[in-house]
Amino acid sequence: MTVREGLVVFAVLWMLSGCAGMQSAPVDAPTQVRERAEQRWQHLLAGRLDEAYAYLSPGSRERVTAAYYKGSLKPGIWRGANVADVECAVDVCKVQVQLAYEYMRPGVKYESERSLDETWVREGGQWWYLLPR
Repeated sequence: MTVREGLVVFAVLWMLSGCAGMQSAPVDAPTQVRERAEQRWQHLLAGRLDEAYAYLSPGSRERVTAAYYKGSLKPGIWRGANVADVECAVDVCKVQVQLAYEYMRPGVKYESERSLDETWVREGGQWWYLLPR
């Protein structure tokens, strides 16, 4: 190997070692909360209520058992959910979800949409859905 080739190899290795040590910038709060809210709603829409329960804040999970939480929901009526807006303060975010749903009355099928407000809190470095009281 020539001196020039050695310098090129050294320069490439030096640059690669520098890139390996670099960490990507942390994702901002609204982006993190939007992703978690969307994930939670994907679980709800798919009827995976245990997985959705795992997104509840530690305090909410202390108040409400998984069995009670699952029994309080009506999976199957929701047809879609879209996180429309996320606004954050220091450790609290307000999330607006556009929810599409349908339900049956004797002989009539109703389809509708509504806006749903959620509160998410940061606890232990993670964002959690705060169950309304």
